[in-house]
Amino acid sequence: MEIGRSTPFCFSRIYSKLKEENFFSPKEEVKLEANIKVPSSAAGRVIGKGGKTVNELQNITSAEVIVPRDQTPDDNDEVIVKIIGHFFASQ
Repeated sequence: MEIGRSTPFCFSRIYSKLKEENFFSPKEEVKLEANIKVPSSAAGRVIGKGGKTVNELQNITSAEVIVPRDQTPDDNDEVIVKIIGHFFASQ
């Protein structure tokens, strides 16, 4: 799923509706997987020197941030950064 400007709002509405309809218990962790396209030239900045930036992101949000090293850029010279975590961590 690609993230657009209105996507976080949509995620929030879906999450709220599922919660309202009791599709999961209050203690159940709802995970979200988001794929974000970034310019291949910026992928290194997401990782940071020695993985510092990606580790900070993971520590702050408790989400898993995956930037595949061997990913071939698409036709627009973009690669996908994957974020997996609790609903609010992935926003």
